[in-house]
Amino acid sequence: CIILPGLCYDNKILIVLYSDGILDVYNIETSQFLSNLNSYNIIHNQSQIINDQKIVQIYSTSNSRYFCGITQCGYIQVYDLDCSFIKNLKATSSLMKSSINSTQSRSMDKPEEKKSFSMCKAKPQNVSKRVQNLVENSQIQSKLVKILKCYNEYPSRYRMFIWKVLLKLPENYESYASFVERGVHPSYANFSKTYPIKSQKCVRLMEKTLSALAYWSPVFAECDFLPLLIFPFVKLYLNNQVVCFEICATFINNWCQHWFEFFPNPPMNILNMIENLLCHHDRILLDHFVRYRINCQIYGWCLLETIFSEVFSKNEWQILMDNLLSQHPGFLLYLVAAYSICNRTALIQVKDLDDAKYFYRHRNPLSVHHLISEAHKMTKTTPSDIDPCKILQNFQPLGKGTYPVFNKQPKFITDYQLIEKTRILQDEIQYLKERDAHLESHKLSEGKKLENEYMLKQMLWDKAVNAKQNNYYKQNVMEYERQKMLGGKQLLCDQQASFERSNFNGSKLNKITVGGEPTVTRDRDGHTLFNKMKKIDENFDEIQNTINQKCGRSQDLHE
Repeated sequence: CIILPGLCYDNKILIVLYSDGILDVYNIETSQFLSNLNSYNIIHNQSQIINDQKIVQIYSTSNSRYFCGITQCGYIQVYDLDCSFIKNLKATSSLMKSSINSTQSRSMDKPEEKKSFSMCKAKPQNVSKRVQNLVENSQIQSKLVKILKCYNEYPSRYRMFIWKVLLKLPENYESYASFVERGVHPSYANFSKTYPIKSQKCVRLMEKTLSALAYWSPVFAECDFLPLLIFPFVKLYLNNQVVCFEICATFINNWCQHWFEFFPNPPMNILNMIENLLCHHDRILLDHFVRYRINCQIYGWCLLETIFSEVFSKNEWQILMDNLLSQHPGFLLYLVAAYSICNRTALIQVKDLDDAKYFYRHRNPLSVHHLISEAHKMTKTTPSDIDPCKILQNFQPLGKGTYPVFNKQPKFITDYQLIEKTRILQDEIQYLKERDAHLESHKLSEGKKLENEYMLKQMLWDKAVNAKQNNYYKQNVMEYERQKMLGGKQLLCDQQASFERSNFNGSKLNKITVGGEPTVTRDRDGHTLFNKMKKIDENFDEIQNTINQKCGRSQDLHE
């Protein structure tokens, strides 16, 4: 409940908010019930409050001119309270029933139009202007800071809206659309292969956000840690691309000041600030780091490039960001130094460089509330000459309409990297062309090789078939010649046998004697048996030579 202050009401009007979203207005001085302040939705002639439209928090300005109600879904309803109407309502309050002393329970029936409190809503354009004026006057921010100090975090249901209000996002839809129309930036064309993310929706939004940042400033096209930096924000704002891009751009523009002065190397000036804080608040721990060569790139840069997303869970990281986005951009460096101081006991025992890297890349048993409390303590005892809040600039929101120019990096570095990237891209294109030509020639050679192998196999097969046929033919020829030779011998033997029989049967052999002894036996025709046998042997030798010649020709043909 609140009491409306100011000259219009003289602290006499009390507004009570109930759990069902109904607001009752009472006059404290006369103890009279004046009216209901509700957001009604008429359904079938019944008064029913939709859960998302229920008012859960109420605020009023210092002069009670405006009345603000926050609904359950996060909308802000701003009303213009007409003082003259309130006075008229007081004059006719006798016509209204009194409910403070009444024992009857409040009814949810539809109130009569004469008895209902008419809230004069401002027009939508006027409401947006007034809300913007309230934001510019830092009235909402101051109340949000009070809530943060009380609860150490913002309500999770309204966290995304609160961040949007704190960062004063302009929602430049046309400017963002100009980035999206250019498509995916060539530097992030293979993002899904480099960073395999399960959710395809998250992959697409990461590609769009990274591409938009690369088109906004060329340095983001070459920034290796940028996907790690914006990934937690992308997961939170999957359903609003413009807000996702603007919250990433705002965070980089303010909390990443001077990060790109030594690009592509880590920001040594920022890391030196962290080292100075650690030296002032825990010199023994810093000496331990120096002794074992644990430099600021390990205990500082590992936390900065991921903004603590690797060492805290999702809920803890959101609580950390509640406090970070509500403070000066230099508060981030206090958190980095405080993380090492809070884990002092464990870090004193770390003597290996790989163990130190592992420590700052994985979760550790540290409460995020303890870390925030330690960082706040450090801000109160840090000298002004090493205070990051005094060195870094204050928060600067993005401009309305168009985004500011971001050129906080050495120009020769980006130009050199652009030239090198173009050269590498051309070399890759040339390499791909040569590879395609080589693959094509290799494909042709492989086809020709397969064809030659097929022809060789065919020739070997033909040669084997011919050899088999020649062998078969040779065997047949040899068998034929052998049969023929055997047949010739048999014929000669038969002729000789017949000749001898004929001689024994009546023929007389003439014998030529030399010195009284017979030397040659002749037949009746004058032929000697010796000459016939010699002729038979010559015929046999001729047949054998013929067989050998034919076998030799077959062997040559086979070879």
